[in-house]
Amino acid sequence: MQSAIKPRKLVRGAAERFWSKVNKSGDCWLWEAAKQKEYGWFWHNGQGVAAHRFSWMMHYDEIPEGLHVLHKCDVKLCVNPNHLFLGTHQDNMKDLMEKRRIANDTIPIVKLPGHTSLDDVLVYCNKHNLRPTINCETKMWVLRPMPRRVK
Repeated sequence: MQSAIKPRKLVRGAAERFWSKVNKSGDCWLWEAAKQKEYGWFWHNGQGVAAHRFSWMMHYDEIPEGLHVLHKCDVKLCVNPNHLFLGTHQDNMKDLMEKRRIANDTIPIVKLPGHTSLDDVLVYCNKHNLRPTINCETKMWVLRPMPRRVK
């Protein structure tokens, strides 16, 4: 779970220290310091926070509970605030599949309650090129990407 640093509680000098670790020579502004799980990592006031999240908070506002900071550019080290947007985990998974950043069709993109009508599930699947299955244990619809066709 990411830390919840509120923008108004940023320590004086944090922005200067943050930007000193960023290469702004391209369209993506790349984090060049500590990394954790392929993302930039910034220490602020004794707490570690993902660098792209810190960038978002400096430029916009705190991140609401349940939302993630996502990359339009798909570059994990990018901290350019113009390349960042807020979304849910489901938004991130949908973006991941739409951009084909992952080819594994075993990763669910969406889970819907088992009582969702089959017609509603099929309409959603057709619109997003997904195939539905139902998990017998959880009674949830699991929608996965259609397998790619080999040409």
